Amino acid sequence: MASSSGKRMKTMASKRKEKEPEQPHSNRFLSRKHEKHFKVVQDRRLLMERKVGMIPNFAPQFGEELLGNDWGKLATYPTPANIAVVKEFYTNARKIGDYPTENYLGYVRGHAIRYDPDSINNFLDTVWAGEQCQFALFMEEGTDFDDVERDLCVPGGHFKRNRTGSVVNIRRTDLTPLAKYWMAFSHANIQPCSHVSDITLSRAILIYCAIRNLNVNIGQVIADEIRMCANTTNSKAPLGHPSLITHLCKIAGVDTSAPPFERPRKAIDEAYYRQYCGGEEAAQPVPPRRAQLQSIHRGQVATAEMIVGMYDTPPAHRWTMEEFHNVVAWPEEQVVHKLCEQMQVIVIVIVILIRMCEFGERSEEEQKGNQKRHQNVQKEKPQPPLSGSLPLSGEMAAEGKNRARALTAERLFTAERHFYGLGPNFL
Repeated sequence: MASSSGKRMKTMASKRKEKEPEQPHSNRFLSRKHEKHFKVVQDRRLLMERKVGMIPNFAPQFGEELLGNDWGKLATYPTPANIAVVKEFYTNARKIGDYPTENYLGYVRGHAIRYDPDSINNFLDTVWAGEQCQFALFMEEGTDFDDVERDLCVPGGHFKRNRTGSVVNIRRTDLTPLAKYWMAFSHANIQPCSHVSDITLSRAILIYCAIRNLNVNIGQVIADEIRMCANTTNSKAPLGHPSLITHLCKIAGVDTSAPPFERPRKAIDEAYYRQYCGGEEAAQPVPPRRAQLQSIHRGQVATAEMIVGMYDTPPAHRWTMEEFHNVVAWPEEQVVHKLCEQMQVIVIVIVILIRMCEFGERSEEEQKGNQKRHQNVQKEKPQPPLSGSLPLSGEMAAEGKNRARALTAERLFTAERHFYGLGPNFL
């Protein structure tokens, strides 16, 4: 019996040993492959967070939305990041082989660093009671893009789509000033991104949820961003959340006091809002596409009517550019656009071509008449020229043209070009 119990104890002990993780390759890296991967991470730069102001003088609703989501500390926590610690964290957070053994688990200098949603929410003093995350639900099941556009975009702004019709992004210039401010905050502290000319679908939906005060598990969003950054195949992608990672490592017992450090980027505050969010592009919204198409149609009709009128009977009064624009301008703003300038040039060119065609037809008729007269004269006895008149000679006689009429046509075309402000060398 003793031997059998000894066998049982030995078997249980062996099973426990199999469950225990192996020791790290070194004090700094989980495995030899992670140590090799560190050379790649060393060349990646840090994308530092920013401190964010409430800007009550410009957009008081931003502070209300931030505090309503319980994200106050998310706007104030950024401090200098320990560069070496952050890069070692990202090296060991990458899934290579069997390591790390758990999701949202990193390793820095002998300490396990947990960056799971609960750990991040605890650091940010954000209470998440396990409700349904609306952001995750929208990303999984989709949302009404028209609602997102109404909340984030100026009139006329909308999602850009690819060739298959799928939503891609929103240009920054199409966002409202408040949405631009949220975009800067999100790109710095929530979903790190150095690309600022547009905002992707997932980032737009996150801002939409924040502005609407919908439930968002911010710890889950940030944890997923860190894991995605650690496992990306892009060797040039910057490392996000460096200040947050430094804080988590310090909480886990890592010594983060030794330099080098990198400071947070310039704060997002009232000065930032004035310079980047409240510009003229937001103050002058683009008119709706329907109004723009109606304007183009009115311009085409007006141009056609003017051309027909000038061809049949010359009008008693020519339009000025101000009169022309009053017909085709957008109803929202009466200003001269490139479309009107292009139409003006088109009208002028068409009018000149019509006049040239008219003179060309007259010249052909006159040439035929001259040929008939010449044939009749040949049948009769030639008469000497009258005194004081000279016969046509050279090219003018061969072509049957009248010099006086040719000069008149040239003067007319020159006057026509000067009348429209094109100058004598337009053609």
